[in-house]
Amino acid sequence: MTDPTQAIAPEAFVAQFTEGDRSTAMALLALIQAANDTGEASLHEIAVAHRAAYVASLRSEGREADGEASRVSLDEIRLHLARVALPRLISVGAVEPLPADDGGDGGAWRVSPLAWHGVLARRDELIHALRNTSEHTVARKQVAARVEGTSVLRAEGLVKTYRRRNVVNNVALEVKQGEIVGLLGPNGAGKTTTFYMIVGLIPPNAGRILFDGDDITRTPMFKRARRGIGYLSQEPSVFRKLTVEENILAILETMPMSRDEQHARLESLLNELAITHLRTSKAYTLSGGERRRLEITRALVTQPKFMLLDEPFAGVDPIAVHDIQQIVASLKNRGIGVLITDHNVEQTLDIVDRAYIVYDGQMQVSGTVRELVFDDTVADIYLGPTLTARLRARFLDEHGTSK
Repeated sequence: MTDPTQAIAPEAFVAQFTEGDRSTAMALLALIQAANDTGEASLHEIAVAHRAAYVASLRSEGREADGEASRVSLDEIRLHLARVALPRLISVGAVEPLPADDGGDGGAWRVSPLAWHGVLARRDELIHALRNTSEHTVARKQVAARVEGTSVLRAEGLVKTYRRRNVVNNVALEVKQGEIVGLLGPNGAGKTTTFYMIVGLIPPNAGRILFDGDDITRTPMFKRARRGIGYLSQEPSVFRKLTVEENILAILETMPMSRDEQHARLESLLNELAITHLRTSKAYTLSGGERRRLEITRALVTQPKFMLLDEPFAGVDPIAVHDIQQIVASLKNRGIGVLITDHNVEQTLDIVDRAYIVYDGQMQVSGTVRELVFDDTVADIYLGPTLTARLRARFLDEHGTSK
């Protein structure tokens, strides 16, 4: 590890203490901006600076910052900092909590004394580097998958009939390992029914689900899981009265590995998903974002080839959404194919490689995010004029062309 007592390069500082994680970078940015000459700041002061950084990040993405930020209170930001972001920074030696006084600000924090020596020498440059990391959208991270796979999950000619009406009619799609695919559409369009047929929750009246060419249409969900198809439901799936560590071990203990291997895998997953600081917390005490992080961690125990995510951003506060986006994007680097359906259109389009748009029970349009954003049919049946204009403006601002 770089010696934090030296005036280290900004990029090295960011890599050392945040590992490129947007949420952690934003928290450290807020602390450094709010800190006094000794590197200390109250939780309230950090939260105010964090809110300003959050608004700036939204504006950098071309979003309506005032509208989105107004839905996040300072109390929510303080909770996010105290329970999620700052404990991560403690675990890497970047910050330290100070004893709470009776001023009602929720205590004080400081940049660790050793690290503060390095910060002071290049404070403005470090703030700039942290701001760049915190404003770096997931969509701009064009990182090739580190782990490659050749498996394909495919749906062909899916039909679902309720009361003599085809709510899904001849829908086809495919997902390959190492890509993130969206299944989107307005309410009542048939996307959720399509998704549940692919998951195995409901049977189709016609059509097939193929996994590497094998027909798994009638294969029960537990056997699909054994073949490498993971599923995360919209509803909470953790064991509420178990700790985070116990939740992960409960899945690990079903795997054919020794006790030592189980615990080694546990430590690896806790570290990779940045939840080591939560290991002894009961699941029912977790925030929506922390719970999602735990659910994804548990799903990774079985080393799936595909992950089917149902509304992963539901019940997650706006600040934590960026955390979940990064985790989902990282699944691609593991060679996992991801199929995601969610009503949070903009957040979903930020991370998918391509998407299918379902409307009136049929697959209307498919393509890359760029192709969909500039497709007038998609604008008419799904995105609407306001969101379409904003997304197109973002693409033109980032890439200078609609082509």
